[in-house]
Amino acid sequence: MSKTSKIICYFIYSEHENKSGGSFYSLRDHVSVIGANFESYVFNFGKHPSTKLDKLHNFHYVPFIKWNFISLAFSIAKIKKLQPDIIHAYDQKSLFIARIACLFTKSVVLYTKCGGSNGSRFIPDAHCYIYFSRENYYYHKKIKPKSKIYLVPNRVADPKGEIEAVENLRKTLLLDRNYKVLLRISRVNRYYDRTFNQTFRLFKRLN
Repeated sequence: MSKTSKIICYFIYSEHENKSGGSFYSLRDHVSVIGANFESYVFNFGKHPSTKLDKLHNFHYVPFIKWNFISLAFSIAKIKKLQPDIIHAYDQKSLFIARIACLFTKSVVLYTKCGGSNGSRFIPDAHCYIYFSRENYYYHKKIKPKSKIYLVPNRVADPKGEIEAVENLRKTLLLDRNYKVLLRISRVNRYYDRTFNQTFRLFKRLN
């Protein structure tokens, strides 16, 4: 399918050099799938470029520590020249920059919240919101019921199972071939206690 004349600019902010949270993977997948049909540009603001995004086509890293007005002015000038139809932000810092850029373009500002806590009752303005979490979605609906918001799956590409990992797990635990294996993907740290507890409860329920 040939690309349309529409232009999308993706905005994301990285705090750390090896920043690679779920929002970065989501943006990468969105660009890979949606970018096949639209002209896409990725603007990575922050302290370091993301290693998960820097191989994407039309990737731009913008050094942005605190309020770097020179970098901001440079970025706005570039975006103004592109005149994107959509500016798609993936965190509140990049959303703030998107709202500024919107003043100089006719862009629609789209904000995707990829999960996490609901946050405060203050929800920055955007033309449209996308949520992956039902909890975040209904929280927003309660505070801003007239907003244009959508609850969508957080994956646009078909997931690929690690068959070899499952087979190694079967061998290590001496599991019979008919024994079902449930894999849950998560980081291993104290912030993901809820993930482990949910998985354990699901395991008990299935048994």
